[in-house]
Amino acid sequence: MKTILKTIAIALVVITWSSCSKDDDNNAFQNVEPTTQQLLIGKWYYSVTSDGEASTCEAQSYYDFIDAQTLEYQHVIDDFGLAISGFDLVGDCWFSNYPQVDYTLNEDNDIQFPVDYGGTATLKIVSISETKLVLTTLGDFIYILTKDL
Repeated sequence: MKTILKTIAIALVVITWSSCSKDDDNNAFQNVEPTTQQLLIGKWYYSVTSDGEASTCEAQSYYDFIDAQTLEYQHVIDDFGLAISGFDLVGDCWFSNYPQVDYTLNEDNDIQFPVDYGGTATLKIVSISETKLVLTTLGDFIYILTKDL
């Protein structure tokens, strides 16, 4: 009887020991992909627009998704010799004066936020990765942005 109990005890120890692995606990977290919202957080600069490569001025434009609801953005455009309301001329570039605003990201990957002239701006996320964000506007303009890491 003692031999059977010893055999059973040894078998249980061997089974218990061999069924556990150091990687078991880590595998549950390795396959979790970040959400669109998690990828979105950070400062994104224009690199390409519908008109081609972003100019030196345009490349200073950004969307900074500070958290899941706060957005700071700045549009910078080239000086074409015209005064632009709501922008400040610095060197050869016009810089916007936009404050931080609240934004929403819906299940269709639409980013919506209020704009200073009234109404709501909508940007559609076409694709997103850790370092590249592709957006379209309702006017079908395409913007490719890179994240400031």
